[in-house]
This record gives sequence, C-alpha cells and structure tokens, in this order.
Amino acid sequence: MAYDPSVYESQRRELMKNFAAEGSMNAFARTLSRQRGERNLSDMSRQFEQALPQIRSGYAKRNLITPNVKSGIFVNALQKFAMDRMRQENQAAQDLALELGQQEVQEKMRQERFNETMKDLETDKNRQIAQDAQAVLQYRAGM
Repeated sequence: MAYDPSVYESQRRELMKNFAAEGSMNAFARTLSRQRGERNLSDMSRQFEQALPQIRSGYAKRNLITPNVKSGIFVNALQKFAMDRMRQENQAAQDLALELGQQEVQEKMRQERFNETMKDLETDKNRQIAQDAQAVLQYRAGM
C-alpha cells in the first residue's frame, strides 16, 4: 500500500468548502440579525415619538396642560413615558448585543472545530505516511 495524497486533499478541500459555506451563511445571519435589531430599535423610537403628541393632547383636553401651566400629573406622566421609552430601548439594545455576542461565540466555536478537524486530518495523513514507510522498510528487510 502506498500513500495517496489525493484522499487527504479531497477531504481537506471538502472540509474547507463546507467551512467557507457555513461562514457565509453565518455572516449573512449576523447581518440579518443586526438589521432586524436596528429596525426594531428604530420602530420603537418612532412609536414613542408618535405617541408623545397624543399624550400631550390627552392632557390638554383635560386642561392639565396649558401654554403657561403644566400640572404635576402631566410632568409625572412625561417622566414615566420617558423612563418607559429609555427602559424599552435599552432592553432592545441589550437583546441585540446579546444575540450578536452569542453568534460571535458560535463563530469562534465553529472556527475551533474546523481547526481541530484540520489537525485530525493532518494527523491521519501523517499516520498513513508513517505506516506506509514502515511497510516499505519491512518489505525491503524481507527481500
């Protein structure tokens, strides 16, 4: 039996092709996640901005806000509104960061699996070369 480098090369090429394809899919998934998260933040901000005039008009209809006077009830409502907005936007930003962080960890793990598989493949190749060399030496000794 003689060492055949084509077996190793075909396995290596297949591994690299799969790694590249997975990497492309993961990069696209990260891009989509980032876009979705940013769109959610933008939508949330727009919804809050659209709700603010409605809150103002609701209090104005009840005469709790006039050009020169703002009631404590209205001020408290605005503070609560601002706090809710900040809390929800911060939570959405944290969720996005967490999701992107998890994807980054998964990518590092995928890279590590690839590296380990390549090392195993190289070890198998070297083992086969050593076995073939041993067989050649035994064949020569038997002559």
